[in-house]
Amino acid sequence: MDVVKMAITFKIFNEVDEMLNRYEESIKFASASCPKISDISVSVIVPTRNEARNIKRLLTSLRLFRYRNLEVIVADYVSSDNTATIARSFGARTIEVDKPGVGYASFIATNEAKGDIIIRTDADAILFPKVIAYTLSIFRHFNTIQIVHLGHIYVDSGFIDNFVAFLYDKYWRDIWKTTGHFVAFRKDVRDVVNFNPNLRIGEDFDFGWRVYKAFGSKAFHYSYRVAVPVSARRIKISGRTGYLLGRVIR
Repeated sequence: MDVVKMAITFKIFNEVDEMLNRYEESIKFASASCPKISDISVSVIVPTRNEARNIKRLLTSLRLFRYRNLEVIVADYVSSDNTATIARSFGARTIEVDKPGVGYASFIATNEAKGDIIIRTDADAILFPKVIAYTLSIFRHFNTIQIVHLGHIYVDSGFIDNFVAFLYDKYWRDIWKTTGHFVAFRKDVRDVVNFNPNLRIGEDFDFGWRVYKAFGSKAFHYSYRVAVPVSARRIKISGRTGYLLGRVIR
């Protein structure tokens, strides 16, 4: 029995250690230099609604990615704050969508994107240069990969939420479960699959599922070790249990 307890303790210790290292490495992406990458054009698309409190941080992080073939598209749907104004002040191409719904905004922005690689992210995420460079290196070296998605850390929450996020990313997240904080795909994918314009929630998982059905698991590259910093606002709204169940069951 003592051996079992020791084994469990050792396993937990290793998981915590890996989680803490992942968090530290993800934050390091902010200051790390961006390696040279090939001349692939990139479109970052951001569906927004009343994101004035968050989008400045995202757009500031994108400015660190000094890459001439980068366009940022903000598809703002019926915001009552100055989200669109802030986006324009950062030089983002801003599309004011007259129909509510994150699915519709993502659909419109995807159609408007000109880049070879389209990265869909949330306004409360932070995209550091090395995250994008890592993604482009995967696409460059593996022609069969059509879609790349990554893990996540919470920059405004503590140990418990980040440990649960780590376990979810490592053990419970299916290959097709693309989440809104980061999903990158080749432009040609949209000829077959785009975001469902009729969905107001769950458009991220739905997109991944339909890509999975169209291209199969070999078209996906998923890394839980590379994590995108995001806010924990959905946990604060849904509660830990409700949020986790929503992620696992769907």
